[in-house]
Amino acid sequence: MWDADTLELKRILDFPESIGQGWGITKADEVDSEGNTKQWFYISNGSSKIYIVDPETFQIRETIEVF
Repeated sequence: MWDADTLELKRILDFPESIGQGWGITKADEVDSEGNTKQWFYISNGSSKIYIVDPETFQIRETIEVF
């Protein structure tokens, strides 16, 4: 991750190997019952699976199979 103002490298995140190549990625917010907001990445690799990934740790939270 890079700082948008200084272009300084802040940290390096490892893309989950099980996803393979990422063909598309978007970010979505989820609000829980207490009003707390959590952000998630939704990543497609061109297969029938969509991966929901934590943007802080890049750990896969869930996999959705699309038919």
